[in-house]
Amino acid sequence: LRHVHRALPTATMPIQWRQQWRRWNTASPIHPKIGLAKTLYLLYSYTTELIWWLRAPGVWCLQAIRLMMFTVLMLPGFVPPFIHFLTSPAVRKNIPYGKLFRQQLDIYVPIHETNEVNYSKGGKDSTSDNKSPDDSEAGYPVVIFISGGAWIIGYKVWGFIMGQLLQRNGVICVTSDYRNFPQASINDMIEDVDDSIEL
Repeated sequence: LRHVHRALPTATMPIQWRQQWRRWNTASPIHPKIGLAKTLYLLYSYTTELIWWLRAPGVWCLQAIRLMMFTVLMLPGFVPPFIHFLTSPAVRKNIPYGKLFRQQLDIYVPIHETNEVNYSKGGKDSTSDNKSPDDSEAGYPVVIFISGGAWIIGYKVWGFIMGQLLQRNGVICVTSDYRNFPQASINDMIEDVDDSIEL
């Protein structure tokens, strides 16, 4: 918990640290040391390599279409919390813990009870500001969520609904990303998770 509190920006931090924190806290999944062009290239090459490993037969394509249809049917329940995830200042997004593309994490900082989001009103906050208690001296419990995904589709954003529920109940939730197969072995994945927890 001490490490997480040290990682969160406070009024006592030097201005340059707070500015660095703001640069890290973006909705963009682009790693700051890699850039957009290389990120797009990596996504393309990783996708084609994964399709090659899976051999992409006709049955696999049919299952992919079924998965896409299921996703479209589930969208109405996921869109409001996802918009809140993208726009909330209480979600510290894409904090790098290493130099590689997938070595990033998100931190869901607890929100005051009066600032809870009411999704029945279109995802609008019930108050005019949605400030997180960064400068609070009180300690918070911490949950570190590592997404599963058969070693090939694990991603930190998969826990965005859980992170928001925990943050509304006074719990710091950290969702960590890690490299997937075939770009990394299981040992590499474990190292990434260890590094993210160490941060």
